[in-house]
Amino acid sequence: MGQDTEVTIGEGNNASASDAARELNEVTVPLNSPYNETTTTTISSGKDRNRASFVKRVQSVSADNPPTSNPLGFAAALCGLCTAGFCGILLLGLVNIIPISFIAIGVIYWDKDENCTAADIALLLVIGGVAHLVQGVTGSVLKCLENRSKGSNNPSSGNICVRLFNSFLQLFILGWFIATCYITYSLYSHVDYKFGAAHEDYCNRVLFLFTFWVLTLYFIVLGIVLGSLCCIACCTICFAAN
Repeated sequence: MGQDTEVTIGEGNNASASDAARELNEVTVPLNSPYNETTTTTISSGKDRNRASFVKRVQSVSADNPPTSNPLGFAAALCGLCTAGFCGILLLGLVNIIPISFIAIGVIYWDKDENCTAADIALLLVIGGVAHLVQGVTGSVLKCLENRSKGSNNPSSGNICVRLFNSFLQLFILGWFIATCYITYSLYSHVDYKFGAAHEDYCNRVLFLFTFWVLTLYFIVLGIVLGSLCCIACCTICFAAN
């Protein structure tokens, strides 16, 4: 009877082990589970969506500038489409670096008695840097509000307030630029980098030359942009005439 009991127990253990193995196989997620298929489908659909969007842009470029009749315009538009993202990131970085450098230089050379007794150049740099940064943030907020209010005939009051504030900042930055140019360029002829003898004309070399060349760089970039626009207008007129 003891042997029968041992055999019965052994069979029960074997049955329990087989049931546990069966349950483990059922719980284990196979490699081709619906979850993996859903993830793969989502990733592939995202790639297909991006590819389709790029194809639509290329088609719109070819519709506006047919390669057969206007190959130069098609090539220029296609290059602009391919480099738009990189140029946008680079331009955003440059736009933010300049105001931050304004604030940094202005704070470093803040003390007027030690760094620039001739003018409040450090104060002007800090004000200009803060105004440019705030104007950039306001412009981004305005674009978001305009995208949200697309399709509605009545713009929201917040949209109007942000637009008015952005316009005020643009006018303020224009006035700041004119005042800074006037003070810096008027001081250029008699500025003294040596502290002591001509104390009323003294200004730190780094502070003054940084401000001077940044303002000059603005005019250089403006001249390049205007020259490029004039060249594009001339080329367009020539192609239209031919």
